[in-house]
Amino acid sequence: MKTTRVSCQGCGASLEVHDLARYSTCAYCATQLEVVHETGAMQAQALDILERHNRRLSAELSEYRLREELSLLDKAWKALRQSWLEPDGRGGYYDPALTTAVFSCLLILGGIVLFALTIQSMAPIAIAGPLMVLGGIWGLIRCAYKGMEHEAMTRQYDHRRSELLERLRQAEAICRA
Repeated sequence: MKTTRVSCQGCGASLEVHDLARYSTCAYCATQLEVVHETGAMQAQALDILERHNRRLSAELSEYRLREELSLLDKAWKALRQSWLEPDGRGGYYDPALTTAVFSCLLILGGIVLFALTIQSMAPIAIAGPLMVLGGIWGLIRCAYKGMEHEAMTRQYDHRRSELLERLRQAEAICRA
């Protein structure tokens, strides 16, 4: 079988490689080499260098994709939060659940007071008291539901964002290596 001399890319040693060989290992430094046959010439490339380069390119691509996914997640979260919040008139936003809860409590108290003041006279307005109490209770239930929904969505967003940030840190570490 015919052999050809090539140089090791790891240590520079001269190696004899069979013409049909695809891979070889340097007898001096143990570098794994890929034998490249090009139009009558043959050379050896260090596989570990190519492998490291491929891992780094893969990590850079992964880092780019993770940054894009993180950006999309943040934009979607901002849009979702904006749909829950109300403008405060000063350029900011507030969570209407707290305002609704306070209003509902005042409605319940007002309904109880109105009912207590008008029940003796049996006036038709006496029915407004219990209606106010029911409206206040409905407002509190609605507030509690929206609050729980908001809290669950916030936890889900925070969890997903933490996962993406951890994966991004791992990809960045590989890129720096």
